Amino acid sequence: MFALAAEAKAGVESPELQAILVSHWDQKMQNNPVWGGTMGDHRFDDKLADSSEKALMERRASTKQLLQEAKALDASAFSSSDAVTHALFVEELERSVEREICQGYQWSVSARGNPVSSVNGLPDDHKVTDLASAKNLLARYQQIPKQIDESIANLRAGLAAGRVANAESIRRTIQLVQGQIESPLADWPLMKPVKEIRALSEAEEAEREQVATALTTLVEGEVMLAFKRFHQVLERELLP
Repeated sequence: MFALAAEAKAGVESPELQAILVSHWDQKMQNNPVWGGTMGDHRFDDKLADSSEKALMERRASTKQLLQEAKALDASAFSSSDAVTHALFVEELERSVEREICQGYQWSVSARGNPVSSVNGLPDDHKVTDLASAKNLLARYQQIPKQIDESIANLRAGLAAGRVANAESIRRTIQLVQGQIESPLADWPLMKPVKEIRALSEAEEAEREQVATALTTLVEGEVMLAFKRFHQVLERELLP
């Protein structure tokens, strides 16, 4: 973490600007733990992003607060390079705040942008290298149903407010999710780590098998049911 924080403020002279940049980086790591892990921050390797409306509103508030703090800095006192960094940072935060007005989390659905496709990418983003990483991945899998249900709740809120994706995007997402539900479990991207876990050489066979079996049971049970709930909402509630 310290090395990553150093990168976030690399080349910046102002201590005040450094502090805000590091705070922003830390927020991004906490709010996007899977992406954070791919960037080398492994503090939250057992977490998925909280997709609840409450968490999203808290993130929006944090971004606005950070923007206010950044604007309050005396840019006239910065070096020329710090002034450029500060201006770009403020612009980035302003754009982030502007995008949030669209409330895409309440309506945006596509074959690429949906919670099922998102969690299907976990095996590629979370590499199983030892028993600890396998257990962390299992912990993340345990949170998949909750994340799917949070997305469902957000989409229902959008529907109630008259915000919904276009019919073609919804139809294509339905086809994608249905295709996965109907395919053999062994072909699911989420099942890829099972073989990797069983092949771990540094762990006892019983430990490896316990994690692999728990992951399989979870996918064929709670995760499958969550995917079906999402499919049902798309087909019966969101599709015009």
